[in-house]
Amino acid sequence: MSTLLKDHTTFRLGGPCRELRTVRSTDAAVRILERWTATGRPWLPLGGGSNLLVDDEGLPGHSILHLAPSPLPLAFPEHPDGEGGSPASHPFWAGTSLDALAAAACAAGLAGLEDFSGIPGTLGGAACGNAGAFGHSLSDVVAAVDLWTPARGLHTLPAAALGYAYRSSALQRPPLFPCAVLRVHLALVPSPGGPAPLLARRAEILALRAAKHPDTAQVGTAGSYFKNLPPAEPGGRRQPAGALLDAIGAKSMRVGGAYVFPKHANIFVTDPATATAADVHALADRLSSAVLDRFGISLVPEVRPWPPAPTKG
Repeated sequence: MSTLLKDHTTFRLGGPCRELRTVRSTDAAVRILERWTATGRPWLPLGGGSNLLVDDEGLPGHSILHLAPSPLPLAFPEHPDGEGGSPASHPFWAGTSLDALAAAACAAGLAGLEDFSGIPGTLGGAACGNAGAFGHSLSDVVAAVDLWTPARGLHTLPAAALGYAYRSSALQRPPLFPCAVLRVHLALVPSPGGPAPLLARRAEILALRAAKHPDTAQVGTAGSYFKNLPPAEPGGRRQPAGALLDAIGAKSMRVGGAYVFPKHANIFVTDPATATAADVHALADRLSSAVLDRFGISLVPEVRPWPPAPTKG
């Protein structure tokens, strides 16, 4: 019996897949992936579905491996210092909620994840897409990943082999793709002030998000739709795509059940009762065309389409 992927994405959009299997451990994931690969069945991994736009037709020929949070409590090393005073890396299940991990790290007095507070989705998805916020990227704290590929099975790659760049990694492209990231090794450092400053920063970040992001209980969203632009000068911060979108009047634009969030020009929201993935694609095309016509700048989507767009190694 097919599963509708709209029930597993934060946009609340997407048609059926062949089957969806939920796993909460590396061993369970490997067993299923080995079986699917042996029978020649195409598959894709899915975490929190927070950065995906799944077509209305879905992926009826694909099986989906859904990495869900483990029932085991999050555990951090008692002695987080590695050799020579460097931070020790610690593996976490890829299906772990990124926000839950940020909260636990702050409470444990380990720095490096506090600015990721409130970001939806899972650790594995964040590692694949190199999620980021407030000038930081997850690659800042990723030491290695344990991943499964049809060619090599379960193996570990260090961060240096993952081709990290702004909102991207080699995990999204051949020859590594398609792969399933099953564990992520994070190098977090003890906070000199203990948990207090980290918890204060987390509270600040959550307040900022509540003030300018939509209520996901009411609407579907995938967060920022387009990537920010390169810095205007070497060493500078990236320029927000939202500024260009504001300038072309994005906040007043709508296509069917998809529209731009009134408080943030780079966030699309969907009416779960009426929106389609085609609406979102059409809205994105309209906005990017307007920016290109006015500024001569091509916006690049951060949200990834399913079926995946053809890629080259």
